[in-house]
Amino acid sequence: MANILLSVYFQSPVILKKIQTFNGKIKFRQFEGDLLDKLCMLDRDGFIYGQNLRLCTEARYVCPVQQIIDTPLIGYEYVLIQRILARELKFPSPIVGARKTNHGIIVRFSEELFQIFETMSWKERVEKQISRLPKNTALDVIKKLTEVTTIKYNHNGCFPLYTLPPDACFVIRHTEVERLINLYKKRESHPISPSRMTTPLSRLFWLACKHNDTISPLLNHPL
Repeated sequence: MANILLSVYFQSPVILKKIQTFNGKIKFRQFEGDLLDKLCMLDRDGFIYGQNLRLCTEARYVCPVQQIIDTPLIGYEYVLIQRILARELKFPSPIVGARKTNHGIIVRFSEELFQIFETMSWKERVEKQISRLPKNTALDVIKKLTEVTTIKYNHNGCFPLYTLPPDACFVIRHTEVERLINLYKKRESHPISPSRMTTPLSRLFWLACKHNDTISPLLNHPL
């Protein structure tokens, strides 16, 4: 069985913060802050249900030049892949997905794990986050925010992304496609080798390649 390495193509610049680990495990922390901070820093469900657990990241930001960055599929991007597969294979869309809590989009850069961030003004972030809340919750938040004055609105901030940007998409690197084709050819020349890939990611690979005239003859529909 083979694993397929997926990557994300970011057409617009993104910002990365290195995720802290301990004994090989990702570290989390309880996020402390006022209403404005929680609204802007937590994901929708985390804000609504008071789930304040966030990834521990280093303070330094990294601005990668590369537009294609690999993902280990251990963050919310895994759920996004689940939804793509469900839509393309005409399966029921996952209600929650394999990741019940959205801790953000995680990528692997320079052999380290990073969380994806975006920059915008606090005012823009507030408007963006409020638009994702249920109507009654949004009205309540707007009322509370108007009762306090803040200088943050006029400043820019760096905020975690909890879904991919609208102009980003999942891709498979050419080197990865070549590796899998060579693996397929090797197995074809050794019939006693294990059967072809049957993992969910192999389905995504098939979907990505089914319209490619060069690759499609080498592929079979996944079971």
